[in-house]
Amino acid sequence: QAVGAGARSRFRGFAAISALDYHAATSADTVCPWCEMHCQRSFIDVAVDEGAGRPWSKVKLDPGWLRLIVNNACPKGLLENAHEVKAVKNELDRLRDETLDTAQLVQDQAFRAPR
Repeated sequence: QAVGAGARSRFRGFAAISALDYHAATSADTVCPWCEMHCQRSFIDVAVDEGAGRPWSKVKLDPGWLRLIVNNACPKGLLENAHEVKAVKNELDRLRDETLDTAQLVQDQAFRAPR
């Protein structure tokens, strides 16, 4: 995402990248359950102050850590379990309810009965 005039970047700098504390895990607990491909994903956990952790995960993650999920073949693999699927679905439903459905509006206007 481009940074506009006067806006601040969230980039922490190369020194912060060099100093990152992280670890990676690839195991039976990281296999994606969402389709028949069963991708052998890797969890890359990075220490960041704002990380919420994942105490509910099969591969536990303490607060202060953020998880990146890689090596998946589809977007479903970015979700770790049903807990996250439900959270994503709730957010999509909220956005759908708050957003004007312009396609439906055009259809309603184009095919309404003449007066």
